[in-house]
Amino acid sequence: MPPSRRFRQRGEAEQLYNAYASALALHSEAPDAKSIAFVSMGTGVYKWPMALAADIAVKALLTSTFDQTLMCVMDEATQVVYQKALDRYRN
Repeated sequence: MPPSRRFRQRGEAEQLYNAYASALALHSEAPDAKSIAFVSMGTGVYKWPMALAADIAVKALLTSTFDQTLMCVMDEATQVVYQKALDRYRN
């Protein structure tokens, strides 16, 4: 579960990163799993700004040891934000 952004406390970015990282760490417990999929954690009820959440998510997901790591988004605007974050890390 991602941390709430409502109260803007220290360490929230690290907590969001760790939410992704802990899911990715499950690969060691299920080594035959080939893929994992995520939704944009924190950007709904937890009020994370989309660009910040995308940046944190992409940074974490690029550490994945799965053959395929997917980010499932609901609309084109969200896809654009995540693609921009990915492009920043890949360039």
